[in-house]
Amino acid sequence: MRNRNTLVILTGLRGCGKTSLLKNLIERHDLNVQGFLSCKEFSGSLMTGINLVVLPGKTSMPMATTTPFSTPVSTGRFYFFSETFGLIERHFNTIRPKIPFIFDEFGQLEMRQEGHYPLFQKLIEKNHPLLLVVRKEMLEEFLASLPQETLFNIFDMDEMIHQDINNCMLEFLENPASACTTNKTY
Repeated sequence: MRNRNTLVILTGLRGCGKTSLLKNLIERHDLNVQGFLSCKEFSGSLMTGINLVVLPGKTSMPMATTTPFSTPVSTGRFYFFSETFGLIERHFNTIRPKIPFIFDEFGQLEMRQEGHYPLFQKLIEKNHPLLLVVRKEMLEEFLASLPQETLFNIFDMDEMIHQDINNCMLEFLENPASACTTNKTY
């Protein structure tokens, strides 16, 4: 019998603090995790791009810019450095078993099965403990794309008390084996 996925989904509206919450938890509790965080870059109040912070080493690499340039990979407002996808794929060629993987974020490219989608697919196929960040406006479409046997819990930053979300994320990241995934939204 196939093991079921341990998938925790953190959702909320754009800019509600999903990445900041995860970054703060990792730093404050020195968590043993792998994966990446998508950190926005700003010039004053103007967002200028996205850097990926690769975990656990916290190496940073440019992912996208808002400055238009010729690239085969872009969305409405971001122009992606396509070589970064290859670097991430090679970096996570070997994924450490049982150590939770943070995938921040499953976005427009992944919905088109581009970007980091091959890495996501590998994690799902291996039933790896996965904390996935998905913006609220993409959540329904994302859930419809999951394999039918996938169990998950959704934690909505716009619906839950901040401290409760902190506690739930911390509990999962410290001990993913204890996570009970039931297709519930909190």
